[in-house]
Amino acid sequence: MPHTLAPSPQDETASPPASGDAGMPPFSSTGPVAGPAETHDFRFTGAGMEYFRIWIVNLLLSLVTLGIYSAWAKVRKKRYFYGNTWVADSNFEFHGRPLSILKGRIIAVLALGAYSAASYLSPKLGQVLFVLLVAVSPWFIARTFAFNAHYSSYRQLRFRNVATTREVYAAVWPFFIVAIAALVLSPELEPGQVALSTAEWIGLMLPSLLALFAYPYVFGAIKCVHVNRSFYGGAPFALDAGIGRFYALYVKAYIIGLIAIVCFGFFAMIVVMIPVIGFALMFGAYLVAGAAIFGYLRSRVGNLVFNATTLEGGVSFRSTLSATLLARLYFTNLLGIMLSLGLLIPWAAVRVARYRASQLALVSTGPLDAYLAARGREVAATGEELGDFFDVDLSL
Repeated sequence: MPHTLAPSPQDETASPPASGDAGMPPFSSTGPVAGPAETHDFRFTGAGMEYFRIWIVNLLLSLVTLGIYSAWAKVRKKRYFYGNTWVADSNFEFHGRPLSILKGRIIAVLALGAYSAASYLSPKLGQVLFVLLVAVSPWFIARTFAFNAHYSSYRQLRFRNVATTREVYAAVWPFFIVAIAALVLSPELEPGQVALSTAEWIGLMLPSLLALFAYPYVFGAIKCVHVNRSFYGGAPFALDAGIGRFYALYVKAYIIGLIAIVCFGFFAMIVVMIPVIGFALMFGAYLVAGAAIFGYLRSRVGNLVFNATTLEGGVSFRSTLSATLLARLYFTNLLGIMLSLGLLIPWAAVRVARYRASQLALVSTGPLDAYLAARGREVAATGEELGDFFDVDLSL
């Protein structure tokens, strides 16, 4: 699935990337015969103006249809980005069905509406419903993994994901603790109440602190389930990254965020007295801090996941994302989107896709063409069960 084998990617030319060497010893059905390693760079060939035409039509039709067309818009967007993501002379394809995506979005809207209505009637009732939504979410996550993998392909061979609801439960269980803690500890405040007791402060803050502590575990565990239960044809992916490595990245990100908050506070006190210019400087500082944190996390997590992922038979990945360059890219994208009132969103998406692809490579221990042919023969021999499992996508 391009969540594992491809990111969003690089160049604006429409030509495919150069392939690796040919004529090496072929792969067997179970693994490669030892030979010189081949490196195949990923590449993104989309262009900002080209994607803008798709994006603006998607936006207008989604508004006119009150969001119904958004399912078709998502399919058009994914087909564009998959189709312009190349590696070893071939691009990826997305075959998702809009009606399946629409089902998931209807479920999400109904769940959000029920939660909002319950919270309006009673905060405690809203928290009870939130716990129930967390309890059923692993089922939808597993189905979404299966949907996105099954409807993604490379060289006419589909990806698969066989993660079970039980495996997803094992990954997200800390969030149940957070939801229950919020239900039990959150105080019932009177309308307009400002002064809080120590117990009320603890009841408000503790669930948030638990969520910050639990998030790296849940994120890392979900990534492991996603990758380790994914297949390209009959070949399984494997992610060799412990949860501790995700915690190390997020602890650093939390420290960066804390430093940014402190610096932002001091900076705000200095410039707040300067009319107009002071506000602009504060807004700019906020964008810099956000881009720095987001760029650090996306680059470090992306490098960790891709560099620790292998595909059975001698295929691995090499990701070299730079936190500084990605943060700079996010900052200029955000600034451009703000100044253009959102019209530069397509260019921002293409710039990120191009950079992410330019820093990713696929490495095979033998000729990639022989390896891919072997994967295709395996699937042709065993067949593939479709059924009705891939009929809903809850990802937005």
